[in-house]
Formats: sequence, C-alpha cells, structure tokens
Amino acid sequence: TLAFAGVLYNHSLTKVQRGSVDCIRECDTKMGDREGIPAVVKWGKQRYDVLLRPGSSGDALKEELFHFTGVPPGRQRMMCPGAWKGMLKAGAVLDETLALAAGQTEFSIMLVGTAEKMEEAE
Repeated sequence: TLAFAGVLYNHSLTKVQRGSVDCIRECDTKMGDREGIPAVVKWGKQRYDVLLRPGSSGDALKEELFHFTGVPPGRQRMMCPGAWKGMLKAGAVLDETLALAAGQTEFSIMLVGTAEKMEEAE
C-alpha cells in the first residue's frame, strides 16, 4: 500500500519490502506524475509504505490511515524523527523543506493508537 499526499493506494505487488524504492517507482508510473518522499508507517507489527508530499496536510494522512487501520484521527499519535518534532499536531502541514538526510532512503513514522471495534451485524 502506498500513499500520495496522505491518500492510500493498494497496488498489485505480492511482496513489498521495507525501503523498496523500485516498488515506489513502479506504483509511481502507474499513478502518473505524483511525487513524494518515501516513508514507512509502523503500527504495532503492521508496516505501510507511504509517500509524503511536502506542503500537504497531516490531517489528510491521518484520515486515510483511519480508513486503512481503523484508528480514528483523534486517537492517532504519529512521531517521525527528522520530519517533525514530537507528535504530529492536528492541523499541521508538512514542511515545504521536508527532505531525506544524506544516505537515508525513507522516513520511519511510528503510529500509536487503538483501532475502533468493528460492530457485528445483527
């Protein structure tokens, strides 16, 4: 799964390896000219490959992660050393100067939060 400006897209690759830039490039060619900075969102034992777009809303990323993980945006706490300080605050916009450090292939984002319980059909 990849995200562009906080929007998640499923792709048909059978195995996504952590830091797989080739996977991102393949999806990029399918999605057009969308560009971003590779990142991995870690939530418990789950890992999601995403692309961050400088200048985009952090709230959009939280909303899309909610649809994918079931963790409501209000319960999400995201930390990413090197991208922003501390927790990603509500209403935050990703810095226009956001860039990977020399030798870095991706940002590592830690997502903390509890998913909503699914209601059973009666």
